[in-house]
Amino acid sequence: VHKIGSTRQRVEDRIGGATSDATFLGAPVEIAAVYGVPQGSEKNLESLLHRIFASSRLDVWFERDGRVGESADEWFAGSLPALDQALDLIESEAVARYRWVHEVGEFQLA
Repeated sequence: VHKIGSTRQRVEDRIGGATSDATFLGAPVEIAAVYGVPQGSEKNLESLLHRIFASSRLDVWFERDGRVGESADEWFAGSLPALDQALDLIESEAVARYRWVHEVGEFQLA
């Protein structure tokens, strides 16, 4: 599973408190990849990637002391090559012609 999110901090700093942060499910995390994007487009790109991979979104939440806390909705089942392909489709402006099919784990023509 991968978290698709954006931050203005250094990623290492952002995940520093992961074990007590609902965003990271209160667990340690490992950096799988970091992508640079044009300043000012971070949230739009994050939102677009969340829409593309919506069918792969995990239904997870943060629980502490037996009480359910907030939802952690930035976690997705999928591979880094799939994320790389999505970014390539966005950059080439071809993304509108494709859709992510979670059941087969690939992009298909829409």
